[in-house]
Amino acid sequence: MSRQVGAKRRKYDPCIVDIAADAIRNGCMSLGKASEVYNIPKTTLHDRVKRKYASATIGAKTVLSPEENTIEQWAVQMSRIGYGRARRELAHIVKQILDEDGRKTPFVNNILGRKWMEGFFYRHPSLNLITTVQLEKREPL
Repeated sequence: MSRQVGAKRRKYDPCIVDIAADAIRNGCMSLGKASEVYNIPKTTLHDRVKRKYASATIGAKTVLSPEENTIEQWAVQMSRIGYGRARRELAHIVKQILDEDGRKTPFVNNILGRKWMEGFFYRHPSLNLITTVQLEKREPL
């Protein structure tokens, strides 16, 4: 049976779900009792106890999983010293990393697409896009 269209998926604190699952595995509580105590559905707890899903993340891994945090730190540092980077400059830096590494990517000539860039900014909310405004030329006073 498929999920209803537009149905919202409830999110539970992963730490609490893990605690409840450990209590069930250790025999301290039954599935029903843990469901009542922690206010988590039985099916969610059952899936966690049986390790039905390997990880909590959904979707494919990113192409630059290990390097993304380094790129984020670099971009933040550059903006702190007053040298913010444009999208195409960021894409060029990532292209250089991919070219040097030689890993296989889904990008044509290792040039990043708009969707990857949007995903990168979504995954790293400390980065934000601002548009620069050219100041008017004025004569000194």
